[in-house]
Amino acid sequence: MKPTLNPLFAAVCVLAPFIAAAAPPAAIRIDLAHRGVAVSPRLFGIFFEEINHAGDGGLYAEMLRNREFDARNPLTAWLPFPSAEPPLQVGHARPLSTAHPNYLKLAAPPRAAAWCGARNVGYWGISVQAGTGCTLTLYARSTAAVNGAIEAQILTAGLHPGSPPYRVALGREWRRITVRMIPKVSDAHASLLLAVPPGSGAEVAFASLFPTDTFHRRPNGLRADLAAKLASVHPAFIRFPGGCYVEGDKLQDAFQWKKSLGNPALRPGHWDLWGYHSTDGLGFFEYLQMCEDLHAQPLFGFNCGMSHTANVPLDQLQPWIQSALDAIEFANGAVTTKFGALRARYGHPRPFNLRLVEVGNEESGPAYNARYAMFYDALKAHYPYLRLIATWPVTSRPMDYLDEHYYASPQWFFQNAARYDSYKRSGPRIFVGEYAVTQDCGHGNLRAAVAEAAFMTGLERNSDIVRMASYAPLFVNVHDRFWNPDAIQFNDAHSWGTPSYYVQQMFGRNRPTVMLPLKLRQPAPAPAAASGGIGLGTWNTQAVFRNVRVTAPDGARLLNGPLTVGSGGGFAPQSGAWSNGDDGLEQTAPGDNHFGTAGDPSWTNYTLTLDARKLGGSEGFLVMFHVKDARNWTWWNIGGWANTQDGIEKSVDGGKSLVGGYVPDHVETGRWYRIRIQVAGATIRCWLDGRLVESVTDAPPPSLFASAGIDSTHRRLIITVVNSASANEVADVQIPALGRRSLIAEQQVLTAASPDAENTASDPAAVAPRLRAPVRLRAAFAHTFPAWSVTVLSAPLGRISPAAR
Repeated sequence: MKPTLNPLFAAVCVLAPFIAAAAPPAAIRIDLAHRGVAVSPRLFGIFFEEINHAGDGGLYAEMLRNREFDARNPLTAWLPFPSAEPPLQVGHARPLSTAHPNYLKLAAPPRAAAWCGARNVGYWGISVQAGTGCTLTLYARSTAAVNGAIEAQILTAGLHPGSPPYRVALGREWRRITVRMIPKVSDAHASLLLAVPPGSGAEVAFASLFPTDTFHRRPNGLRADLAAKLASVHPAFIRFPGGCYVEGDKLQDAFQWKKSLGNPALRPGHWDLWGYHSTDGLGFFEYLQMCEDLHAQPLFGFNCGMSHTANVPLDQLQPWIQSALDAIEFANGAVTTKFGALRARYGHPRPFNLRLVEVGNEESGPAYNARYAMFYDALKAHYPYLRLIATWPVTSRPMDYLDEHYYASPQWFFQNAARYDSYKRSGPRIFVGEYAVTQDCGHGNLRAAVAEAAFMTGLERNSDIVRMASYAPLFVNVHDRFWNPDAIQFNDAHSWGTPSYYVQQMFGRNRPTVMLPLKLRQPAPAPAAASGGIGLGTWNTQAVFRNVRVTAPDGARLLNGPLTVGSGGGFAPQSGAWSNGDDGLEQTAPGDNHFGTAGDPSWTNYTLTLDARKLGGSEGFLVMFHVKDARNWTWWNIGGWANTQDGIEKSVDGGKSLVGGYVPDHVETGRWYRIRIQVAGATIRCWLDGRLVESVTDAPPPSLFASAGIDSTHRRLIITVVNSASANEVADVQIPALGRRSLIAEQQVLTAASPDAENTASDPAAVAPRLRAPVRLRAAFAHTFPAWSVTVLSAPLGRISPAAR
C-alpha cells in the first residue's frame, strides 16, 4: 500500500436552487476551464461469483434444483408424489454418462389410483406466470415391460394442476425429450411433477425447466430480471467466474472451464466451497456471451494451481498453464485453431476479444510469486496483448494490474476516500476487484451505500492509477445468505437492489471521460481525545518483546513490573503462541494477526516504550495502544506490508484504516529495536531507535466528498457530492469559468430519512435515486446537500443560457 493523506482533496458538488443564507461552512471550487486526469473507460464494472446461489438458483435461469441428482444428497429438492410412500430411489446402473452417475427411479404401484412420481420444488419455489411458456428438457427411459410413458405437469403451491399434463412415450434406452409447457396460473411457489402410470416405471437422468423469456431469449440463458439489473448498471467489464470459487477449498473443487462447455446435461459440475453443488450450466461460454450481451469487457480469473488447502507442485504446473492458454484460444482464437473452431461450433465464430485475465484469487507469498512468473512467461509469449492482473505485489515478473480488496466498516471507507491520492504513479495500475461495507450495514443499508460512494469519488479522482473497480458480492438468493451484504437480492419471483446497487448504477450511468481540477474546503472536524490500553503483536513473524513500560505525563508508572503471560503477569494473549522466554515475552506461531493486550481501557495520555527483536518470518512488529477491546484499537505497524513500510492503523469495530501515511522501513532479524509511542489527546508520535518516524493527529474524516468531470462523448458536465453527515450540509459552490452564463442540470439524489434504511421485497425502491427539480449552475451559488445522501448532477454543456441578473 502507498501513503494515504488527508489534505484538501479534489471534489465537486451537485448544485441546486439558489439559497439566500449565511456564508456556508464548506466551499467547492470547480475548474471547468482545465482538464485533469483521463478516466479509464472501464473504471466501474461488476464482479460475479457463484456464492449465495448467485448463479444456480439465481442469474442462471434454470428453474429446477439438483437437475442431475448430483447433490451430496442426490434427492435434494425432489419429493415423492402424491405421498411419502413409496420413498424415492436413486439408481446407478447404466447411467446417462460418467459425468452423472445417479438417476431418479420412478415407480407407481399396480393398484395406484393415479399416476405417481416425484416433484421438484426448485430453488425454494418455482415461479411461473400464466401464459408464459417454459421449456422442459428430460433424459429418461422406461422400465415398464410395454407402453412406457412419463407425464410432466406444473403443480401449484397447494398441489393442484397448474398446467395441462404433458405425456410422452418412452423407450427402454435413454431418450432426450423436449416439451414446451404453458402454465395456466401464476404461482411463486409452484413445483414440477414427473409421474408414471400405475404399474409402470421410468428413470430420469436429467430434468431441466427453463423460461422461454430468458435475457435476449438465449437458450440455457440468464434470468431476465436479474440480467436487466446488471444491464442497468452499464458495467464496463465483468470479472468472472468468482474469487474463492476459482480456487476451490480443494484443487478438485476448482472451476475448470473445459468441463463447463457443451451439452448442459453432460457437464459434470463440481462442489462449490460456498456449500452447494454447482452445475456449471453457467459456464465459460455463457460468461463470455453474457459479457457480449451487456456490452462489457470480459475479465477471466483462472486457477493458478493454488487452492485453499493445497498447491500444485511447480514441476506439475504445466497442465494448469496449458488450460489457461487454451481458454484464451477458445475466447479469441481464429476458427482454424482447435479451440477457436470449438467456439465456432457453439455458434460464435467471431472472437470474444478477451484482453484481461487474473492469475488466481487473493493468493500471496513466495508460492504465488513463483507461479505468477510461470503463467506470465507462457501467456505473454503466446498472447502479448493480454493484460495480467496479480493478486499480490509480486516481484518475479511485471504486473499490469494489482488487485486490491477492501471489506470494512463505513468509517474505513470515509477515512480512505483519499487513499489513492498519493499512490506512487510509477507502479502497477490498480484494480479494486472487491470492495464493500460489511459492518453496520444491515442487509445493505443507506449508510453502507454512502460510505462506498465517498470511496468511489476517490477512485474517479485517481483513475490514472485506479483503472478498474467492482463491488462485491453481486447477488444473494435470500434463502441462502452466506455472505452479507450483496448488491442485488432476490427470491424465485422477485428481485430488488440495495442502496449500494443504486450507487453503482449512479456512477455507472454518469461516467466522465476526463476529471476536472477542483478543491473542496470544509471545516476540519474536531479530533476527540482517545483512550485505551496497550498490546503487542506480530503478522507472519515471530518476535520477542521486553522492557515494556507505560508512563503518565507526570512520570507515574501506569504499568509496573515486567509484562508476562500467566497469573498476575498482566498480558492477555488473544491469538498466537505466547510464552515467557529467557529474553522476554515471545510470540512463536506462524500466521497473521497474533496479538495480546494489557493495561486499562480508561488510560488516556501516556508514553509506551519497549524493546523488540524479530526472531523470524516475513514482517516486523505490531505495537498497540488505545486498545478498547479486540476489535477497537490502534497500532503502529513496524515493518509491515511485506516488510517495506511503517504505518499507524486504526481498527473500529474490526475495520482497519490508515492514520496518516506510510514510511518506508525494513525490520532486520535478530536485532533489538527501541520503540517509543507517545499519545496526547488525538496526537500520536512514534520513535524508532530515537528517531521520530510518525507524528499524526487522529482526526475524524470530513463529511463531504466529491468528484467532477466531463463526459466528452455526450458533452456533459457530471458532478457528484456525497454527504455523510447526519444533518444537511450547505456548501458555497464556485464554477468561475461560467462567468455570466449558466447550465441547466438534471439532479438525482439518493437519500432516506435514516442511514439504516433498506430496500425489501415489499418495498424494493424505498432507497433509490430520485429526480429533483432541475438546477441552474452559476459561477457562484450556495446549495444544501441532504443528510446521508449521494447527489449527481448532469448538465449538457451545450445548454448554456445567460445568468439571471
